[in-house]
Amino acid sequence: MNETMSRALGPAIVVRLTPKWRHHREEIEHGYFRAGSGWYDGISDLELMDSVRAWWRISPKSIEQRGIEYVVAYAAGSTRAVYRLDSVIGPRHHDGRCAFTLTMIESGPIFDLAVGLDGKRIEFAPGSANPIQYWIHE
Repeated sequence: MNETMSRALGPAIVVRLTPKWRHHREEIEHGYFRAGSGWYDGISDLELMDSVRAWWRISPKSIEQRGIEYVVAYAAGSTRAVYRLDSVIGPRHHDGRCAFTLTMIESGPIFDLAVGLDGKRIEFAPGSANPIQYWIHE
């Protein structure tokens, strides 16, 4: 993301999804289970949001300190969706991972900046395997 986009979008987390869908029923919130995680062509909006929202090694304190407002889904070389970050779930006791509650943004200036008609390309650090990247303009 370029500096102008970053400044206009505000603090965000980019979640880079694996290019392989893993079917596995997994609880995110008490009584709510997602169908799987990762990415595939034709993924539904709900599957994409559920894949993006859980379970990540990220600090709720860091999210708060950085003023994170948005979560961007990134898969297959471009941004796919943008969400407003409503709250953080966790960390879980057994592995310290967190999840998010999100609201999908389907149109408007934030959507246009983060996704637009064809998605946006983001540069990740060479060799980085970390699925989480911060977009913050300092």
